[in-house]
Amino acid sequence: MRLKFLQEKIMEDNIYTTEQPNELDFLGYDCYFNKTVKWVPTDDEENFRANRIHYKNRKFIAKNNWSENSIEYKFNSKGFRCPELEKEPNSIVWLGCSHTLGIGLPEHMTFASVVSSRLHLKNFNLGIGGGANETCFRVGYYWIPIIQPRYIVYVEPDPCRMEFKGTKPGHGYGYCQINSHSDLDKRDFQAAWEFFSRNESNIFLQREKNLLALQQIAIQNNAEFLHYDSFYFQAYGGENPKRYKYDRARDCMHAGPRRHQDFANIVCTDITKLNQNH
Repeated sequence: MRLKFLQEKIMEDNIYTTEQPNELDFLGYDCYFNKTVKWVPTDDEENFRANRIHYKNRKFIAKNNWSENSIEYKFNSKGFRCPELEKEPNSIVWLGCSHTLGIGLPEHMTFASVVSSRLHLKNFNLGIGGGANETCFRVGYYWIPIIQPRYIVYVEPDPCRMEFKGTKPGHGYGYCQINSHSDLDKRDFQAAWEFFSRNESNIFLQREKNLLALQQIAIQNNAEFLHYDSFYFQAYGGENPKRYKYDRARDCMHAGPRRHQDFANIVCTDITKLNQNH
C-alpha cells in the first residue's frame, strides 16, 4: 500500500521531468557561499555549551583544548570548504560526508588538508556534512571534469543514506540528505527511505552503482582513484582504541585530530604505492 501511495504521489505531483540539471544542482552549502563562520551543524554553539558541562563530553573538550574560537569554517563561492574551484591538474579532489569536510576541526587538521599539504597538491575538499553516496556522485560528476585533478579520494558515506531533490524544511527547494536521524516531513521522503532501507539489496546496489560511476569518471578524466569504504575511517584504528580515547572533534561526535592525522598517513602511503606502480 505504501509503494502504491508513493507511485500515485509521484504522478500527482508531476515529479518526473526531462529537465537537465545545471550548476545550481552541484553546489555545496548554499547558506555559506563566500562566508567564514564559527559554527556549522553539528558543531554549533548550543551543542558546544552543552558539551562543556556534560559529564563525559567535557573531558573531550578539555583534552583537546577546544574553545568557541578554535575553528573557522571558510567556504568558497560554491559552498565548499576549499579554494575556488578551477582547472588544476596538480590537485586532489575529496568526496565524502562530514568526516571529509572536517566538522569540528580547524581546516589544517583535517586529513584532506594534511595529505594535500604533504604532497604539495591543491586541496579541493568537496565533502558535504550528512552526504550520501549520491551526494558524492552529484558533485563529483560535475566538478571533476572541470578541475581535472591528479587524484580523487572517495571516503564513502554510510551506504544507508539517500539523497533526493525536494523541499527541505526551513531551507526551501534543494537536495535533502536522508537517514535514520533525518527530521523530515513524512510527506516528503522519509517514507521512501524507510521502504528502501528495509532490504539490504537496495543498499548494496545503491552503493555499488555510485562507486562504479565515480571510478568511471576518474578513468575518463585520467585521475587516480582511491576509495575507502564507509567504515574504514572509523574502524582502521580499532586495534589500538586507547590511542583515540579522547580524540574527538569539537562537537564531540566526529573524529579528532589524531585520527585524521593517522588516516592522512594511510592515504599518503597508498598514493605513494600508486606512483611506484606506474
